Amino acid sequence: MSSRHLSPMRIAALVALLMVAARLGGCHYVQLLDLRVGIDFRLLQRGPQPGSDEVVVVAVDDDSIKSLGRWPWSPARMAKLLDRIAAGTPAAVGFDVVWSERSSPEEEAELARSIGAAGRVALGYFFDCIELRGSPVRCAESNRRPLELHSVHNERGDTRGLERLPAARDATVNLPALTQSAKEVGYFNFLYDADGFFRRGPLAIRHGEQTAIPLSLAMLRARDPKRPLGLTVDSGGAVNVTWGNRIVPVAEDGQLLINFRGGADAFRQVPAHEILAGKTDPAVFRDRFVLVGVTATAVTDVRNTVFDAQLPGVLLHANILDNVLRGEFLQQPYTLTLVLELAAIVLLVLLLGNAMRRLRGVSAALIAFGLAALYLAASQWLFLALGIVMSAAFPTLGVALTYFTISLYQFLVVEQQRRQFQRMLELYLSPAIARIMSEQPERILNVAEKRDLTVLFSDIRGFTTISEGMGPAVVPLLNDYLAAMSDVIYRYDGGVRYVGDAILAWWNAPLAQDDHAQRGCRVALGMIARLRELEGAWAERGWPPIRIGIGLNSGPMVFGSLGSTNHLSFEIVGDDANLGARLEGLTKQYGCTTIASEVTVSAARDLLAVRELDVVRVKGKEKPVRIFEILGPAEERPRWLALADQFERALAAYRAQRWTEAQALFEEILAARPEDGPAALFVKRCQAMALSPPPPDWDGVTVMESK
Repeated sequence: MSSRHLSPMRIAALVALLMVAARLGGCHYVQLLDLRVGIDFRLLQRGPQPGSDEVVVVAVDDDSIKSLGRWPWSPARMAKLLDRIAAGTPAAVGFDVVWSERSSPEEEAELARSIGAAGRVALGYFFDCIELRGSPVRCAESNRRPLELHSVHNERGDTRGLERLPAARDATVNLPALTQSAKEVGYFNFLYDADGFFRRGPLAIRHGEQTAIPLSLAMLRARDPKRPLGLTVDSGGAVNVTWGNRIVPVAEDGQLLINFRGGADAFRQVPAHEILAGKTDPAVFRDRFVLVGVTATAVTDVRNTVFDAQLPGVLLHANILDNVLRGEFLQQPYTLTLVLELAAIVLLVLLLGNAMRRLRGVSAALIAFGLAALYLAASQWLFLALGIVMSAAFPTLGVALTYFTISLYQFLVVEQQRRQFQRMLELYLSPAIARIMSEQPERILNVAEKRDLTVLFSDIRGFTTISEGMGPAVVPLLNDYLAAMSDVIYRYDGGVRYVGDAILAWWNAPLAQDDHAQRGCRVALGMIARLRELEGAWAERGWPPIRIGIGLNSGPMVFGSLGSTNHLSFEIVGDDANLGARLEGLTKQYGCTTIASEVTVSAARDLLAVRELDVVRVKGKEKPVRIFEILGPAEERPRWLALADQFERALAAYRAQRWTEAQALFEEILAARPEDGPAALFVKRCQAMALSPPPPDWDGVTVMESK
């Protein structure tokens, strides 16, 4: 885990710098993603809403064409349609239609008279070729006629910003007589985004020295000519469009981000054929902005939008009128959104990097998902409450990139280090614990802690004699023995160290194990059983049998990594650890295999068949310790019951200084079990005590003068 390698925080900082640079530089592919996620997804999440009841669409729909014939209709029919609409005294009428071709002069004159009589009529036209910031966006072939445009007022008089507006070369316009009769004219061009979706409406297009307005704004001005309509620009481009006191936010190129209300059914539509047939009460148009346009599918005047992939073009004008009339806009104020997005990128990425210093896998993924979700929720609130459109792609992509980059680094680099560390830990710990600890190295490196542990010390009896007799051949024997004993220890998730032929095993460190005493006792039994299994195979290879002594103790001990900065070793230290080693040494004196302290036996008594051996005061400790021999597992208690009972009676007589009675009881045990080491030891003690008895206040404790 060397600091020379990249850390999660350093990786997060690099990702943050990368995403900040991408946001400032304008990464094309991320911006495309932002169109779908940052705008479309948020509108879809908000859901459709009813359009303003101040806007009505007179639809030349499929039924109208079926009833009255193919489109375009004659000027005379359109004049009649306008007359019926005008009878309802609408606020303004806008035609998403252009009459550029000559027809009957009489019919043209009739339509011109109807337009003039209606008064507040705005005619539509379209530009044939538009350039946005020097790049051609859309060109079309059409008739070229003199253009009469109504321009918006440049409030600040700064012409440099006008260069950011879309520029038109030519236009297809209405016949002069119709244009002269109209109150206003406005283009009905819309520019699609790079992915082919229509999301914006240009509220100003440059044409020569003039700045033209769209049909929607033309209708507003036709309704109230005295209400000022202005364009505010600075050196960076358009700032906003103003309609009286109403401020309409636009981008630098003068385009309004349309707050779509829904699909084709968001606004009230009145079929044109019903109006011409007299089936519609003209009162439905009173004081309303009426848009006349084609919605018939056969005409294919449709646009690909978020709520409807085939939205009739006239409804884009309806949405813009709705936004302006209600004052409910979507906006992306450049400085504000830039600062907020950059701050979000840096904050989210660094928070995730800090979290992944400690977490990985599913936990880290949940943190990453939570941070991204938190940002999306906050930005959605800004969208719904204030109409501010924040980037969804850049911050969330930063979170995703940070997660995957750090995860990949952890897998390729840190995982390699962890495996190396795990292999080192497996020299001391079971593979299962080593794997866990390698994932949490701070729990073992440079850590010292005092905790109740169980230690097991084991030693081979007469190993010096064995090694001298076998020479170098003793190494395979010792390796075979240590491997077998280690397998037993690892089976119960113990730690292990070797010192020559001696074994130190421990439990409850570094991971907590509440049943540490039971694990230690099970291992002691398992080691003896495994040793018996090995003796047959060793005999076939000419290896001598091995006898071992085992000492077990439980109590408070200090564990941790001890040593220098260049070499660390995992150690267990303390009086209770030393006692475990002393108990292993006592097995030689008592002539038995396993001795455990009273603390250890009490914690694991249900698992064991034991007999009390003595109360001893080992060298270096003032407090006496009651010690037990582990005879076998609990299921063997019936086998050892008689021995344990008689040994207990003999010990009681011995402690009562009834030496003759005690010696007789111990000799009975020897008669039944001549190899019983503890009984043989106490026979000698009884004889010695009878010759040189202790003082009357003797407490029955055996003092051990040697280690």
